[in-house]
Amino acid sequence: MYDIRKIGKNGIEVRQELDISIPHVFGAGEQTNVAFVGRLVNVGNHTFILEGEGSCVFATFCSRCLKPCENAIEFSVVENFVESGTIEPDYCDIVFDDENINIMPAIERNLYANIPYQFLCNEECAGLCIHCGTDLNRNNCDCNNKPTGVFADLLSEINTGGV
Repeated sequence: MYDIRKIGKNGIEVRQELDISIPHVFGAGEQTNVAFVGRLVNVGNHTFILEGEGSCVFATFCSRCLKPCENAIEFSVVENFVESGTIEPDYCDIVFDDENINIMPAIERNLYANIPYQFLCNEECAGLCIHCGTDLNRNNCDCNNKPTGVFADLLSEINTGGV
């Protein structure tokens, strides 16, 4: 929390480590530690701007081989904070109610917007065989791109009209 009475036109430096909860939709662990460095500036008219850079190491699973992996994420933050009841906030402004600004919503919003759709354990990851599930980083499979196991049985039934 930052006391708005201490934030002038030149602003104040903001250096903070934040533990941010990660929604399960991102396929990651429950929390990540985000380092943020920036500046919080009073631009007048009960409005403050937070600008800076955030970074974290995101623990998740490889999109190709499904093994646990960690990936670094770096992101920029530029957010407006508007004091409640003073001016009409824009749809993307963050409204605060008392004389303190909590930067957590701004950091969360910008982190979530910068989480990639996929993560890889490494760029060369060969992934899993889509037919037999063999980890192609460790072994070659001998299914010759033909389904095996339950999927082969299901496909066979479909092809023979059994399903």
